[in-house]
Amino acid sequence: CEAQLIAQPTNTQRIHLIFAPIKKNRMDWLIEKAVELGVTDLHPILTQNTEVRKIKPERIELQIIEAAEQCERLDIPTLHDLTKLDSLLNTWPEEIKIMACLERHKNTQTLQSTNSHIAILIGPEGGFTVQEKEQIVQSTTSVSLGDNILRAETAALKALSIIKS
Repeated sequence: CEAQLIAQPTNTQRIHLIFAPIKKNRMDWLIEKAVELGVTDLHPILTQNTEVRKIKPERIELQIIEAAEQCERLDIPTLHDLTKLDSLLNTWPEEIKIMACLERHKNTQTLQSTNSHIAILIGPEGGFTVQEKEQIVQSTTSVSLGDNILRAETAALKALSIIKS
């Protein structure tokens, strides 16, 4: 090495994206843009309405690396194992607040920018079941992304954009 071309980032904020896998092209887009927007941890989950129930971790990890290279990130986000929603919620560390994007749910807060560690929970295509919503409300903070019902990938990117603004 003769010279440092890019300074090592000093931001230590961890941004976790918890999402149900979606169809291939939309999933590719979600992974790429989430990495470009600064996600540090990707947590695929299974819910009752998850359409895509299997993922190819090797393929997703290659997408993560490619997206990190594209936006000149010096770190590589972590892809966590596919897990069931209830298992994730039961074992989630208390110090990292989960902001659950629940459309048209009562008692939601407005999602705001933050510099602290945070997790964003995005629902599957078709939304969460009533039982899942009950469990989510008990262990997370419900937030709104506005009046419109958004596709899963759009909701994730809107939430990440708000967090990073």
